[in-house]
Amino acid sequence: MWLSTRKDHLDDGAPPNRAPCVSFGGFFNSSLRMGFGLQFLALLSLNFVYYSFNGKGVFSYDLSGLPEETRLDPNFRFYTTMASMFYMLGSLSLVCFQVLLADDTCWARGYRSGSKILRLATFLDTVSSTLQFIFYLYVSKFYSKRWYAHLNEGGSELVFMVFTRNIHACACLLYGVACYLLEVYHDEGAGDLHAYLNGVLFVATGVMEFAVLLFNVNGAYTPLLLVSLAAAALWAFYFEPEVTFVSPTLEETELTNDVEQQVEKFTRLTPTSQIPYY
Repeated sequence: MWLSTRKDHLDDGAPPNRAPCVSFGGFFNSSLRMGFGLQFLALLSLNFVYYSFNGKGVFSYDLSGLPEETRLDPNFRFYTTMASMFYMLGSLSLVCFQVLLADDTCWARGYRSGSKILRLATFLDTVSSTLQFIFYLYVSKFYSKRWYAHLNEGGSELVFMVFTRNIHACACLLYGVACYLLEVYHDEGAGDLHAYLNGVLFVATGVMEFAVLLFNVNGAYTPLLLVSLAAAALWAFYFEPEVTFVSPTLEETELTNDVEQQVEKFTRLTPTSQIPYY
């Protein structure tokens, strides 16, 4: 038995004459991998530039472990700004993934909750990465010894920096919860090991970043963030193809017309159907 809830052929994909002239499916189908991959490479580049210019200790976003000659070097400031820009582009790519993620009521409630948490995480991550890019862009144009001394004395720029890193710490905590829920409650997924690994790493990164900012603890949260992004990028290479395979394209709908099949499925899932009648 087939029952059509719309007119004939309206449940099919858009024909070529009504489809966009430029296909965006290739980008949107790889936005999760591209997002975490860009962030990982950008942070790796920041660490590489930091140590290439005689950086001491663990990389810090306030560039406190560098000699003054390095901070005055325009090449160093340019490379740092470019790396932060690519990190921001990675955050925007993650936003694209969440916006187009199919998370209607046919999915488990935990999966849809993970999608909502991912929405907030990507928003906060985009805000923090944009503010960080603005900070480094300002440094690349107007850096001076007097300005850096004012920064260390607790000027408005330091408040701006602390606000940016606090937002990022919140985003890391939310990323951990979102990655866990999306993986565990997906019908297929890449494996529960990725869920626990991403959850623990991102939450630990967020807690460590809060500890550095609030208690002035000399914690190595940037290497932990690098490991978290590497684990998330690895997970995305397995998880995103599974999501793309079972999700509709941009011109398709998930409306199901096979009423008989759906009724049979829900009958099997109904607890009362297991009660014997004798």
